[in-house]
Amino acid sequence: MRLRPRTLTSRLALLLATLALLAGTVAGVAATFGIRTFLMGQLDDELHQAAARNVTLKSPHGDNDHDADNRGGGTAGQDSAASNAGLPPGTITGHVTNGAITDLVVAADLDGDHLPTAADRTAVQRVASSDDPRTVHLPSLGDYRVLTSRTRDGAQLVTGVPQGRVDHTIGELIILESVVLAAVVLLVAGVGAFAVRRSMRPLQHLATVARRVTQLPLESGQSRIDVRAEELREPTEVAQVGRAMNAMLGHVDLALAQRDESEQRLRDFAADASHELRTPLAVARSHAELLREYTASTQLPEQVHRSLRRISDETGRMASIVNDLLLLARLDREVPERREDVDLTRILLEAVEDARVTAPDRHWGLEMPEEPVIARGDEEQLRRLVGNLVANVRLHTDAGTHATCLLEARGDRVVLEVHDTGPGFPPELLDQAHLRFARARHRQESIESTGLGLAIVQAVAQSHDGTLEITSTPGDTTVRVVLPASPDA
Repeated sequence: MRLRPRTLTSRLALLLATLALLAGTVAGVAATFGIRTFLMGQLDDELHQAAARNVTLKSPHGDNDHDADNRGGGTAGQDSAASNAGLPPGTITGHVTNGAITDLVVAADLDGDHLPTAADRTAVQRVASSDDPRTVHLPSLGDYRVLTSRTRDGAQLVTGVPQGRVDHTIGELIILESVVLAAVVLLVAGVGAFAVRRSMRPLQHLATVARRVTQLPLESGQSRIDVRAEELREPTEVAQVGRAMNAMLGHVDLALAQRDESEQRLRDFAADASHELRTPLAVARSHAELLREYTASTQLPEQVHRSLRRISDETGRMASIVNDLLLLARLDREVPERREDVDLTRILLEAVEDARVTAPDRHWGLEMPEEPVIARGDEEQLRRLVGNLVANVRLHTDAGTHATCLLEARGDRVVLEVHDTGPGFPPELLDQAHLRFARARHRQESIESTGLGLAIVQAVAQSHDGTLEITSTPGDTTVRVVLPASPDA
């Protein structure tokens, strides 16, 4: 598994260190190559001087030395070493006779402690035909720079100077460059990380501002975006991002304000319209009931009696919708003023008993503890919440459906669940089932349904600091309400 830097700061610091390493490596290689070329040039100059000195020493007596060697008048190594007087120590010299190296000795080594071996002569012999300086490795002596030259009488001489001091200097230079490069890379990484971290502080501030915005309860419509990024005067990219973020937050804040204002106007209109409709609906319903009683004993066509019943039923349904809208408007504006201990066990028991009477074709089950479950809130609103949960099963399930109501206390919370085996919510409606008129917008339901049942449950739960959760699949639907329990229960 490859390890990658997680933050932008570490990535930039690593990038700076990598660039410093590459730049230092290139500079070191170039410097090493240049210095080696310079030192090799100096060594070649020394080689040419040594070769010229060797030619000067061997030219006046070259034939006599050669004849003495053939006559056996002395050892070749001693005679040649004696003739190398004046050459730098460590210089090798020798003759090239018929393509073979003879009299190969080391200058300033009259004792013969460093006499070249046969392998050395073989290595020198391979480059003896070149007139340019060549580097050759002698097994017993190391690397040498070798040059072949000629005397005035045409004899070929081989001269070589040791290359070890150049290699030693280059080796020490490489070590020094490596140490300096490592120190520079570490310094660049440290300074770069500090500088980058300092430069990234405005971005970290922007990230903090973004996190604070995500924590605002904007979906509730009760909050405004009062968070802004710090204005930077420098003409940098970070400052431009900060200004753009502030402009965006201002635009979103304005849009939220307009949304809140529009929703408030809509709620005010619904509340005002509902309030104004209560009286005419009550009058229309009372006259319809009066007309039905008056015409009950009158011989009128059945169609007239059916129309009067429809008028009475529809005015009653409209009155129910108006009452629901007024309740939602009141819940939107304020929290329950009355906070008292409410026995949810009794309320749920009464709601299930009523459901067994009004919907006997459903199978109703009830699960609750033996001791009362006490919640804290407004009894009238909590009774409406329980009634709507039970009525929701009655209105939106088929005959033969099994429905189970569960109530229990869990610590400081009260959990109320209504589970049924009905068809459930359509997938496209599940996330919007608690919205007002959600069912009326999505599919045709029973005429008894106003589409406000779960919306009232949601509003009552929120006004009591509770929550509403809905999970639904065909044959398995659960509506769960969690409310605060009474602290004295």
